[in-house]
Amino acid sequence: MMKKLINYFFYKYRNFLVFIYYTAKPKKLNPIAYLINYKEKKAKKFIENIKELKNHLNLLNEKSNSTGVQYKDHQLLYESVLKYKPKYVLELGSGVSSTTIAYALKINKELHNIDGKLISLEENSFYHNEVKNITDKFLSKFIDFRFSKRKTRTFNKIHGCYYDQIPNYDYDIIFIDGPTLRGIPDDFSQNKAFNADILNILSNNNYVPKLIILDKRIDTMWSLKKCLPETTIKYYP
Repeated sequence: MMKKLINYFFYKYRNFLVFIYYTAKPKKLNPIAYLINYKEKKAKKFIENIKELKNHLNLLNEKSNSTGVQYKDHQLLYESVLKYKPKYVLELGSGVSSTTIAYALKINKELHNIDGKLISLEENSFYHNEVKNITDKFLSKFIDFRFSKRKTRTFNKIHGCYYDQIPNYDYDIIFIDGPTLRGIPDDFSQNKAFNADILNILSNNNYVPKLIILDKRIDTMWSLKKCLPETTIKYYP
């Protein structure tokens, strides 16, 4: 009885925390929502000042069926690639963000003569083919688009999903925005999973990435905290 009560209050607290802190709702009352909007406006100006990149993104958004990412995400990815000067970047879930990463790799090549490469995985054949076709050919030389099936299994008693095949490189930066949490397309008959690729990568390799970015996947963050208890995982609202 006591265990049931503890679980009940835990999930009530967790749902409240998600609503207030992680989703920044209610939008008109929550100060976090105003902070997010402020940051998004600043990030938009930042990207607009990089005119060549902005033009690429405008063309992609016109052609793409993907929901894409926010300006804050574009700025974070762009600045991270310039800061860490990666040899290899892994993107789990291809999209408009692939262009931002590739453009930053192009800048690193021009300024520092670093031959960086983005390995971008996608499990949906439609989106995989679309992003390959609409990405600027000049930037495509910095990207290796890969189609890889989504698989699932249990990690530490938690249902996880991951890409079937990830090329074996020492990735400096990993951006997690896939695979989909339930299957393709939106198969709600499947149990919701967390993104578990990073567990496979860390267990199969002898290196530690300089930076791992997880895009708005709260359940994945909590699951990774359980599976990697000695790792520091920070959330930025």
